[in-house]
Amino acid sequence: VANTTLSNIAGTTLDYVPPAAELNGRLIVTRSPVNAQVKGSASATDTTSTSVVAASGDAGLKTYITGVQVVNTGATTVLVSLQDGSGGTVLAYLIAPAGGGMVVSYETPIPTTANTALYFAAGGSTTTLYVSAQGYKAP
Repeated sequence: VANTTLSNIAGTTLDYVPPAAELNGRLIVTRSPVNAQVKGSASATDTTSTSVVAASGDAGLKTYITGVQVVNTGATTVLVSLQDGSGGTVLAYLIAPAGGGMVVSYETPIPTTANTALYFAAGGSTTTLYVSAQGYKAP
């Protein structure tokens, strides 16, 4: 392969690595290089936009969200919007059932605008709404 460099993230060259497999031949897959992974957690009790994953810190990098977990400790089901920045464009809606939660894995990652944090906002007040999200940063 003539060019084995895949991308540059924060000045680190990520080189091509051949596929790895288990003893039975099943491929071992990771969604992103370890040094490109991002995650965050936050909680809210009202409808204010709350940051859950910080901005990439680089004007050229977006955050690609691959998974979100929501826990609602309140007695009312709440609509949760994932936002591109504080009060920004809604990237996805989630339902947080009363006294329950949900887990979402995005096969096609949801990108934020470059160097923009991922926020969430509840559609109504609740006792406490907890949101965690994971993904990776890339151009």
